[in-house]
Amino acid sequence: MGSEFIRGPKWRTRTAPEHRARAAVTTFAVLQIVGLILMVLMINLLEALDAPWGVTTMPFWLPTIAVLVWTLARPTPAVATDDDDDSWTTFSVRHVLVGEDRPRSAPLRILAAAVFGAPIAWALGLFGLLALLGLFEL
Repeated sequence: MGSEFIRGPKWRTRTAPEHRARAAVTTFAVLQIVGLILMVLMINLLEALDAPWGVTTMPFWLPTIAVLVWTLARPTPAVATDDDDDSWTTFSVRHVLVGEDRPRSAPLRILAAAVFGAPIAWALGLFGLLALLGLFEL
C-alpha cells in the first residue's frame, strides 16, 4: 500500500522491457486507428464541400510535416524512469517514432514520421482537446 505523499514506481519501470515495448506499440496502434478515422472523416468532409485538391489533402500532409519536424527537432527518446512526467500516451508515441532509451537515426525517424505522422497527430489533437475539457488524461 502506497503513501499519498510518495509516488510509487510507474508500471513502465516495473515491467520487463519486452512487455513495455509490446504495450507501447499496442497503444500506438490504437492511436493510429483513431487518428486515421479522424483524418479520413476530415478528408471526406472537405471533398463533400468541393474543396480544392490542395485543401482536401491538407489533413494528411500538414500533420505529417509537423510530426516530421517534431521528430527531427526534438529527438528525445522514451525513457522508462520513475521521475518523468510523461503520460503513457506520450511515452508510446516517443517509443515508436523516436526510440526507447536512445534516439533512432534521423533516416529512421523521418521514415516513421512519414508513415505514421498524420494519423498520430490527429489522435493526439483529439486527446489533447479531450484533456483540455477534462474528459481524458493525456
